Amino acid sequence: MEERDIHEYKTSPFDKSLMEGVNEIKGCAKDLVERLEIPYRVLLKSAFECSRDCFSVENYELRESFACKNKCISVLESLKKDQEASFAQFDTALNLCFHSCTKQKRRTPYLSNEAVLCYRDCMERGKQSLIKMEAHFASLYSQYTDTPW
Repeated sequence: MEERDIHEYKTSPFDKSLMEGVNEIKGCAKDLVERLEIPYRVLLKSAFECSRDCFSVENYELRESFACKNKCISVLESLKKDQEASFAQFDTALNLCFHSCTKQKRRTPYLSNEAVLCYRDCMERGKQSLIKMEAHFASLYSQYTDTPW
């Protein structure tokens, strides 16, 4: 049987439940991004203040000033890269899981119970991944800021 895109299939009673699950994961990811914004801004402010101090001291040479500035922003850049990599990994894993559900053989134009269970399992794994990511970021940010998570 020829593989078809999930959007080509007719709707079923499960569709509303599955879309609610997808929207819940989107909401959880969005909430996590918003919670990361506060400690990130605190660190950004600290990095700017630190950088300002690097260039305000008259006895610094230009090379030393740039080295000082790079040291000020290195933690911030490292945390941002870690965040981006973590979200990219989450997105890839979730999409691969969803894709594995769509590859299951279908005998009807509706999603099978097996496929629905597969999607729900993917969504549950996604939620668990977001919980682990939040704990990871809370641990990282708590090392560098006193801002409550």
